[in-house]
Amino acid sequence: MGGNRKAMYEGWRKNGAYSREWQAIVEDFLKQAFKVARGPVTPCPCLDCKNGSYKTRHVMEEHLCRFGFMPDYLVWHKHGEQARGRISEPAQQNRDGIMMDMLNDLAMGFEFDPEEDNQSPPEVQEFYRLLEAGDEKLHDHTEKTMLDTVSRLMAINSKHNISNSCFNDITELVSEVIPSDHKLPKNLYFAKKMMAGLGIKYEKIDVCPSNCMLFWREDDKLSTCRHCGKSRYIQVKNEAGENVDTTVPAKQLRYMPIIPRLKRLFLSMKIAKIGRLGPTSMRWHKERRRGSQSEDVMVYPAEGDAWKALDEFDPEFARAPRSVRLGFATDGFTPFSTFSSPYSCWPVFIMPYNLPPEMVLKDEFIFLALVILGPEHPGRNLNVFLRPLIEELKQLWTGVKAYDKKEFNLRAAYLWSVHDLPAYGNFAGWSVNGRLQCSICMDDSDAYRLKHGGKYTFFDCTRRELPPRHMLRQSTTAFRKGVKVIKLPSKRKTAKKIMAWHRRLKVNPSTKKFHGYGELHNWTHISLLWELPYAEALMLPHNIDLMHQERNVAESIVSMCFDVIEKSKDNIKARKDLALLCDRPNLEVRLNGKGNECRPRAEYCPKPEERKQIFEWLKSLKFPDRYAANLKRAVNVKTGKLTGLKSMIIISSLKGSYL
Repeated sequence: MGGNRKAMYEGWRKNGAYSREWQAIVEDFLKQAFKVARGPVTPCPCLDCKNGSYKTRHVMEEHLCRFGFMPDYLVWHKHGEQARGRISEPAQQNRDGIMMDMLNDLAMGFEFDPEEDNQSPPEVQEFYRLLEAGDEKLHDHTEKTMLDTVSRLMAINSKHNISNSCFNDITELVSEVIPSDHKLPKNLYFAKKMMAGLGIKYEKIDVCPSNCMLFWREDDKLSTCRHCGKSRYIQVKNEAGENVDTTVPAKQLRYMPIIPRLKRLFLSMKIAKIGRLGPTSMRWHKERRRGSQSEDVMVYPAEGDAWKALDEFDPEFARAPRSVRLGFATDGFTPFSTFSSPYSCWPVFIMPYNLPPEMVLKDEFIFLALVILGPEHPGRNLNVFLRPLIEELKQLWTGVKAYDKKEFNLRAAYLWSVHDLPAYGNFAGWSVNGRLQCSICMDDSDAYRLKHGGKYTFFDCTRRELPPRHMLRQSTTAFRKGVKVIKLPSKRKTAKKIMAWHRRLKVNPSTKKFHGYGELHNWTHISLLWELPYAEALMLPHNIDLMHQERNVAESIVSMCFDVIEKSKDNIKARKDLALLCDRPNLEVRLNGKGNECRPRAEYCPKPEERKQIFEWLKSLKFPDRYAANLKRAVNVKTGKLTGLKSMIIISSLKGSYL
């Protein structure tokens, strides 16, 4: 079904010279599509519509002749056709169909060759057998497949958290009321055994209640923490009032290995092929085409210096087109209501950067590797939870056996991480507070503390980054009064220098911190990433999420311009510091008629009537969807404030990255 449809793409030409095979396939398709259609229109699979809009038969025929078929549509699944191993469409509309959607994603694009697949590794054969079970009916008097039924039962079991005995009783009852020739597993054990072919497994690793260590591998048999001495298990009081350990862990880490999921990306023909003329998706970074883009424009991470530095470190890794580069991301969130007790849960996500730009940040290709439970955020102990993931990265660097119609050695490497600023500090091990908070300047920071504001500032510290003979370096009025800048730009520390720095660090027994913390450096801990065999080749091991910085800076600027007192940084203390640092007499603090200190209105701040006009104008603005369509909801003309800017920026950023 689809194996003999190569003419769908090979027989179509832009000049209208279609082959007879192509014309016959179009006739067959139109008959099939409108046979199962519920009306005079059905999704159009041309390259322009891509099943996104509904057309009549006549219009669809014109579109196919003009644009040809969309890529990777050998199986007409949107028009009533099912690939082998694909789950029936009605099951996806069920309220428990999340698992079914996942199975459909896995099954779509798999082509089974009995002779070839028998030569594949056992884990691959097991997965193929699971998908083939999708075509096997539960019994002769139903259209439901065995895989459909079992997956829905497992989803119900997970959703309602029913006990094992309850699940077994349900399956026993169902087995009695359906025909005797059914293939339904008789209990939970056999159901899990059947679903094991998916390879979607996770580990529960016990953690010290204080996040000191994992009870894992060589420490798996310990019952108390080696560092703080706390019990591994929840303690209760017995009748005598003594603390007694239970068998329930006090805290657990959920760890989902990434190796099986990386292997799965190479199994799916849907992922392995993005078009009739395009390169394979997991080798796109190597076989990509720039098209009309200039060579001076970076269109993909593989063209950046960080990617090239890793390639130069290991040319053999770079030559293998299946070598995978991975990106990390983590942040805390509150899974419960904001009105309840604070609870911070930290997921760690992984993105494979081999995929094309339009696929790499899709949610179906982002792996959830760790779930770090709260209620408190892990802080510097985030390092402890990363241990299983780091060990897996070490294994991936040497290589694991994978399969994509032939066996090969799959290698993968950590490329960089992307976080907001607080998570950046926890992940990198460099505190983002205090005078040395800049992770680029590090110990070469020029930050200083404000006398009245009491906070550290980088005002006028970036002038040193200008070219040596730049005219603004000599200005004594544009920035700090009477100050010229001669100092040269700061140099970013290379991975080798950072690793050498780490080797010199020593712990102060009294403070449990490294000697010189806050004065000579801001290292809180040494990240496990520096244990990777290729750590010295990491040029950008940690990065800051641009969206958060855009939001924070934009909100500060907007609040300052509209003089929103509770959110503006332009307060009395700032004006007093300005009088000490800058030559701006018209902005310095003055005394009003009652003898109270007040701030003169800045020239960039509109008057109340002008601000009202601006807000009324913003309220009437209309923007295209996915950019600022909801801006008017954030405008409050009565109070003169903009609210909800963060959520709007997040939604716009997400939509912009997907489209």
